[in-house]
Amino acid sequence: VNVENPPIISATSATPGATSTAAIAWTTNKSASSQVSYGLTSGYGSSTATSTLVTSHSITLTGLASGQAYHFQILSTDSQGNTATTTDGTFVMTPDATPPQVAWTAPANNATVSSTVTLTASSTDNIAVGNVAFYQGSFGATFASSSLIDSTSTPSGTLYSIAWNTSSTPNGSSTLRVLSTDTSNNTSTASTTVNVENPPI
Repeated sequence: VNVENPPIISATSATPGATSTAAIAWTTNKSASSQVSYGLTSGYGSSTATSTLVTSHSITLTGLASGQAYHFQILSTDSQGNTATTTDGTFVMTPDATPPQVAWTAPANNATVSSTVTLTASSTDNIAVGNVAFYQGSFGATFASSSLIDSTSTPSGTLYSIAWNTSSTPNGSSTLRVLSTDTSNNTSTASTTVNVENPPI
């Protein structure tokens, strides 16, 4: 009776990517499948696999959170159904330090506005935009002296819009600022100036 030994796993590595991915690589001494179980604990909960029998293995994990520590375990099964597994391993994703991009779309700088007007800004991020907030007032170094008009986390493509009722804003020049925050809490701002002209009440 020929007894096949399970594959021998060696040269394991876990390489976090620049955004939300990590590459898990290893070799086996004979052709075997590739599987990686992973998660926030050693109970894992997620798995990515391919049934192709190879000796040089690489699995890319996706949808990972920046700065987060993950547990993983490698499994390889040969053509006879013999499976080898590794002990629990860990890796830490690189923290995301890239701020989102944000720019005013409407109204145009120095536009005249009245009644209720739609404020729109475009925002993108290397991972994901979490929230876009619109403010009115003078700002300085922080938003402490400004008033939040409204915020939204639901874009139309890359455009974020809210309605601004200008009736409580004095006529004249008014500064608006948009604050974009990504899912790693990096922020960017953009400003514009409008002229409020509402008729006397």
